[in-house]
Amino acid sequence: MQSLKVESKVRMALHMLTMASFLIVTAFLPGSADARDIEPGRLPAFIISYTFFVSGQPQQFAAQVDAATEGSLFAGFKRFESQLTKIDPDLPTGLSFVKSVFIIQSAPDRNVAGFVRKPGKTLEQSGVPFESLLFASTPIPALGNKVIMILSLISPERTVLVTVDTALQIELVYDSFSKSTSKTMRIPVPIGSIYAVRSQGPDRFLLEERMLPGGRGHVSSLRNRVFVLRIVQGTIELFEEKNSPK
Repeated sequence: MQSLKVESKVRMALHMLTMASFLIVTAFLPGSADARDIEPGRLPAFIISYTFFVSGQPQQFAAQVDAATEGSLFAGFKRFESQLTKIDPDLPTGLSFVKSVFIIQSAPDRNVAGFVRKPGKTLEQSGVPFESLLFASTPIPALGNKVIMILSLISPERTVLVTVDTALQIELVYDSFSKSTSKTMRIPVPIGSIYAVRSQGPDRFLLEERMLPGGRGHVSSLRNRVFVLRIVQGTIELFEEKNSPK
């Protein structure tokens, strides 16, 4: 697959940005074009900014940027995309289909990122949309302040979970399309698409599945599969919750 022409897209998008968003985005970018690392607290916004960029949502960026900001933006995006393609050349394209993004707050207990199912209602009745989603956590101390990024794709259903560090190095943790990660995580039926991530503390999260792989079932069900993401001694464990419906 032909790689994205990042440089030309950046320059074109930069002319379409709004000043209000500029104040948000530049607050989370490296301070100069020569910067190699991004501060941990700025990682989630950087990841989301890249996603808005490749998904053709330039209104989420800024209208006026100086040379230093433009250079740093381009350098960061190019580096990030290069790391994504090492995991899978299709990941940048997958991110281009994302419609909604969410921040997973790793500190507060019982925080929900994504969409909420109404009590006693199906996902359809709750108005949970059928679209690709991106979740990015705040820095997680138990992972050395790395950020967890979860990409949930539809048609076909696919969930990709990676960690991102301040040098924009990306490590694959789980991919529905990878037999090796499914075996490592002991998930015999791969995760399809998810619609929410619930925080149960700084090192434990619940991934709520929207639809099984292949687009099978669950949309009209009252209960869906739930997966536990747990961090133990700096290692991520992912497994299906015991009481999760089969």
